[in-house]
Amino acid sequence: MTYARSALFPGVIAAIMTVTRGLGIHDPGVEMLIVRLAQAAYSLLVVYFVYRLLERSLGRESAMLGGLLAAAFFAMPVTAVHQLEESVCLVPLLAACWWWQRTEDRHQPSATWGALAGAALGTALILRFPLIGFVLAFVTLVLLRPHPVTIGDKLAFLAGIALVVVLQGYSNAVVYHHW
Repeated sequence: MTYARSALFPGVIAAIMTVTRGLGIHDPGVEMLIVRLAQAAYSLLVVYFVYRLLERSLGRESAMLGGLLAAAFFAMPVTAVHQLEESVCLVPLLAACWWWQRTEDRHQPSATWGALAGAALGTALILRFPLIGFVLAFVTLVLLRPHPVTIGDKLAFLAGIALVVVLQGYSNAVVYHHW
């Protein structure tokens, strides 16, 4: 309740610990091990999104090298102690880039991918507010891009961002009594 910026991270940790206790695990060491394993699994998503982004633009061979470099030099183990927000926001940021590219591919319902990209970008912004400059540039490029996306795709993207921002504001109102 005293976490100054967002209840998101402590809420996730509390949810993991509640689930482990519900499964009958009451040892704090085991609970922390499960939390760390969840963080490790989360950090692997960076490798996946780097691979997918590079595969689309540069091909499979470059994507394999990029994924390997992301896995070998990814900063999560180092930054998770001192710069947690900077490292945690990388996954939704990369997801937003990948999902927006899927919107541009037009192979599947693109408004859905646009909404997911917007929600991921909004989540990255909530996790690390100094990303506001990058987020504004990303939104500007999405809105100014003429083809192959439609107005509906762009509106879905903006709706995804708005949904996350409104949900964060609502959670702040519930937990901290201010928007």
